[in-house]
Amino acid sequence: MKQLILIVSVFFLLSSVAAASDIKVLYFYEEGCRWCERMDSIMNDSSIKSILLRNADIIRVDVHGGRKMRKMGMPEKDLAKKYRIIGTPTVIFLNANGEELLRVPGAVTKEDFKDLLCNYVDGIRNKGC
Repeated sequence: MKQLILIVSVFFLLSSVAAASDIKVLYFYEEGCRWCERMDSIMNDSSIKSILLRNADIIRVDVHGGRKMRKMGMPEKDLAKKYRIIGTPTVIFLNANGEELLRVPGAVTKEDFKDLLCNYVDGIRNKGC
């Protein structure tokens, strides 16, 4: 289990560095959340991962964490408050101006998440979906 969490954490860290996009994906999670583990596996699926890496800057945020998020300019806990996160997992898509494009509360199926990416997020729509 710890290896899975480490692998997923490395994926999100690398994808945050690699992606050059105006879209930011804030992925709010908490340790020990079984629904977050489910969402991790969906976001780490090769078809989903390739869409995200090509089109978005992924920022993984622990709702109870104190680590300062350089790209967002505040600690993780403060980001969770700012975006009024009441449950995990929660995925929020932001445009270049920091405006919320889409909020996905809770874990969804891989098919539903891909549908949301490809049909409802401006900037990802029609780009390799």
